[in-house]
Amino acid sequence: MIEELYNTNSLSDSEKESILNILKNHDAGRNYNISESIDNYDNTLNSHYIYKIDNELIGYVNIFAPDNSSFYIYPIIHNDYRNKGFFKKLLNYTIDEIKSFLSNSKEKPTSPLTFILPLVKDGDSFDDINGIYTHLCGNAADIQYIMSLDFNNARLSSLNKTSVTKTPTEKNNYMYKIYDNKEGKLIGYFALYFDEENKTITLYRLFIKPQFRKNHFAYSTLTDLILTETKNGYKKLILQVSDRNKNALGLYNKLGFNITSEERFFLYDN
Repeated sequence: MIEELYNTNSLSDSEKESILNILKNHDAGRNYNISESIDNYDNTLNSHYIYKIDNELIGYVNIFAPDNSSFYIYPIIHNDYRNKGFFKKLLNYTIDEIKSFLSNSKEKPTSPLTFILPLVKDGDSFDDINGIYTHLCGNAADIQYIMSLDFNNARLSSLNKTSVTKTPTEKNNYMYKIYDNKEGKLIGYFALYFDEENKTITLYRLFIKPQFRKNHFAYSTLTDLILTETKNGYKKLILQVSDRNKNALGLYNKLGFNITSEERFFLYDN
């Protein structure tokens, strides 16, 4: 049972530093910019929760609402506790915090909850997560799932007909929402960063919902979307993930993008 749950906003700087050091040494925290996640947001809702069992850190969650229209949730839980029910408990505490905020706020969120997932292992259930959030968002299919940095579970949908909408996040960063034209269902997301100075495009945060994944990778869908948004003069595509499929490397090089062995990525079929 979780014995301690406390808000890091009430902690001293030395306590925060100690927590950061612990998190950075945990497998679940290595691929995250934890220093920013802990203390650098000044938003309407800005809460950071640490979960401990018998003084052993099991994880933390950061919640922030940048514009009162959406909530961003970054949960991290240590690998050893992933399949012991703690992940769901962490989400339930998160829900309680958001519901409390909503009940005291005049403005209601106008866009779906944005849930940035931690590294997902076999046994983590997206259906459970959908169930937890349905009553908040009204429609679980509208929940935004974004994988951060690690794309082990990401595959492109092989659906032939897709549409895409573009949402700017910050300068030169765009998040693309991919929809199935036939049924209008949200398929997934990816993000592109346009580096005007170096004339490169970086692909990151690629995630396709599990129900839209197929047994093979449909490179053409993503490629078409990228090429549609490619500006004149951009000569290099960086895939901000790790190298697992030489076929993808060859494909993008054939399309005219110069991808070297140093740009590592996970665009793979199994």
